[in-house]
Amino acid sequence: MPNISSEPEAPISCASHRPCHLLEAMITMPDVEKPKNPTLAERVSSLSILDRLPPEILYMLLGMLDIQTIASFVRVSFRGHSYIQSLLAYRDLVAFAPQTLMALGKTGLLNLHSVTELHAALRQERCASCVEYGAFFFLPTCERCCWECLRHNPSLRVLPPKEAKRYFGLSEWHIQRLPTISVIPGNYGISRTPSQRSCRLVSVKAAKELGLMVHGSADQLSQVMKTKCKSGGLRVDGRFLQSDPVISQNQDPLLLPSQGNIPADKFFGMASIPFPSLSASGRLENEIIHDDGHYRLRTGRGVRYLRIPIGTFDDDTMCRPYLLITRLPELPDSPWTVMTISQDENGSLTSVISMDPLPEIRTEWHEQHVDVLTLKSTRRFRSGVHEARYNDVPTIAKIACFEWEMRRIEREIWAYSLLEDHHNQHPNKSPIVPKFLAYLTENGRVMGLLLEKVKGSQLAPTIWSAAKPYFPGFIVTLGWSMGT
Repeated sequence: MPNISSEPEAPISCASHRPCHLLEAMITMPDVEKPKNPTLAERVSSLSILDRLPPEILYMLLGMLDIQTIASFVRVSFRGHSYIQSLLAYRDLVAFAPQTLMALGKTGLLNLHSVTELHAALRQERCASCVEYGAFFFLPTCERCCWECLRHNPSLRVLPPKEAKRYFGLSEWHIQRLPTISVIPGNYGISRTPSQRSCRLVSVKAAKELGLMVHGSADQLSQVMKTKCKSGGLRVDGRFLQSDPVISQNQDPLLLPSQGNIPADKFFGMASIPFPSLSASGRLENEIIHDDGHYRLRTGRGVRYLRIPIGTFDDDTMCRPYLLITRLPELPDSPWTVMTISQDENGSLTSVISMDPLPEIRTEWHEQHVDVLTLKSTRRFRSGVHEARYNDVPTIAKIACFEWEMRRIEREIWAYSLLEDHHNQHPNKSPIVPKFLAYLTENGRVMGLLLEKVKGSQLAPTIWSAAKPYFPGFIVTLGWSMGT
C-alpha cells in the first residue's frame, strides 16, 4: 500500500484518464483506412460553364456543397476531381475526421451539412453551448459539444417522430420536413442499452424551431403541448424539451443551476460521436483519448503526479481511484514531481521518477499567493473548480493540475488583470466581476486562482438583453474589439 495521505480529501483528487465507457456510450466507428489517391494521367478536361469562374469563387462554391454532392462532383470530370482533391476543407475532413463522415453516411445525414460547416466544427475547440472543450460532435446540428451539455442541453437530444409531434404540436406533414436520423444498430448510453431495430429519430432543436414557426410563439407552443400531454410526467418532459439551454454560450458551467428533474435521455449517444479538433498550427487534438492516464496525488503535505500508460491496469482500475490506490507501488520519500508506472515484459510493475519542474502559469500581476493545500474544499462544482474557505469566508478556487489546462486558466487570469486595471481607473463604478483574491500555488508553482464568491442569481437572458447595449462601449475602454 503506497504512503498516500489519509486526509479527508480524496487522495487522488484529480485524474485525466477518460474511461472507455464514455466513448462507447455513443456512436463508435471502426478505424478507416487512409484513402488512396490514384495518380491519374493528365488529360484535357472541362467543367463547362464553371470554368469561367475564378478559382477562388469556385472553391467557395464547392465548400457550400455537402459531402454527398461532393462525391458526385468528383465523378463529373478529371478537372472536377482535381479541384476537390485540392479543396483544403475536404482534405482535412477526410484525413482527420473519417469516422465522423462515415457516421453521417450511416445515419443518413451525409447531405445535411456543407463541407465548410463541417470543417469549421473541426477547426473549433470549444463546445457550442458552453466554454468547455467540445470533445464530441452532434450529427444533426453540426455542433461540437461537451459531455455535460450532451446530458443537460435539450437542444442536443433526439427523439422519435411520434414524440416530436406530441411535444411540439407537429403533424405528419411537418415531420416529413425534418431530417431523419437512421440509428446505427448498437449499444448506447452508460448502461449500454441496445438500440431498437429500424429506429428513426429527429433532432429536438429542429423540431422545436419548426414548432415555433408553426405556432408563432413559445407560449402558444407550450399551450399546444399541454393539450396533447395529459399526464404530469409527459408535461414535465415537454417543458424540458421546449426549454432553452440551461447555460448560455459564454457562461461558465460553474454557474449552472440545479440539474434536478431532468428527464432521462432514452436515446443518448445515438446521434453523437467523439470528434477531434484541428488547431491552427495543424496539430490534431483529442482531449478524450490519451495514451496515458494522469493522476494528481496528495502525499503527506505535498502533491505528486502519476503517469500510467493505458494497458498497465484494466480500465476499471484506471478510472476508479479507490481501486487504483490499492494497486500502486510504494512511493519514494525522496523529492520527485512525476512518477511513470508501467509494466515490463514479465508483467511486473516498474516505476521511473522525474524531478523536472511542472508547467506553471506565468501571467502574474497580483501580489497575493496562497498554497492550495491550505484551503478547505466545502463544495465541488466540477473538475478543478471548488468552493473553499479562505480567511473563514467562502471563495471560489480554480486550479489547472495538468499542462493542457494551463492555457485556459492563464487566459482567465489575464482577463482579470485587464478588468482589475479598468476598475482601478474607474473606482467610482461598480465592479462587474468577482474580486481576484490570490494566485493558488502547489509545491511553489502557480497553478490556479482564487476569487471572491458573489451571491446572486445566474446571468439570465433578460438581464443580458438589458446590459448588452452598454457592453460594446465597455469593451472599447479596455482596448478590445468585439470578437476578441
